[in-house]
Amino acid sequence: MTLLYQYQMADELPMVYVTALPFGYVFGWNKPKWISRMWMYGTMLGTVLFTYIYIWWYRNPVFHQLFYAFLNFGLIFKSISLIKENVPVRATRRYLYKMLAFSFGLFAFGFFIWNCDNIFCGHLIFVRRNYLGLPFGVLTEGHGWWHIFTGLGIYYFIIYNELLSTHMLKRADKYQLVWHGPLAEVKLVGKLDDEVPATAEKEQQDDKKKQ
Repeated sequence: MTLLYQYQMADELPMVYVTALPFGYVFGWNKPKWISRMWMYGTMLGTVLFTYIYIWWYRNPVFHQLFYAFLNFGLIFKSISLIKENVPVRATRRYLYKMLAFSFGLFAFGFFIWNCDNIFCGHLIFVRRNYLGLPFGVLTEGHGWWHIFTGLGIYYFIIYNELLSTHMLKRADKYQLVWHGPLAEVKLVGKLDDEVPATAEKEQQDDKKKQ
């Protein structure tokens, strides 16, 4: 059983949109302003065009998968080049590569399960209804596992991008990756260069008044 087409769009199109946003950003990063805008508006136009074609002209899920894969692989390869350009410490580069591989591996594993679910759907339904039943039958819901592993992959990919961004902005010494079991956060541990402590700001104002 699958969703009605209009509800399937509510599931598939947001996947494209949330990937298109960082896609346009990383390709326009550290480029002249007009090139950055070309990447931003070009990505937006391409995404709108894809949406129009997918909804009105060519309702083939493979078309969605190809466009989504194009955005993801483009984002991954560009982020790898950004690591080479902005992370001078070899050990840090290797750590970022491992985090990228881990997040992509989770996503790819979820995609593999989803396709197995599509291929063996009839067999899985038979086993679920005749042998497993509830609650164990839900473990064979491949589409559900796809969402779980995709969510985990995207979560770690966001952490990876946050960490990479600290190097791109030349502020890596101000942040630290802190793990809380399987969860993590990129935590601010130092004062940013453009932040002036309140006491120092008050002293500067007092000095100006005295002058």
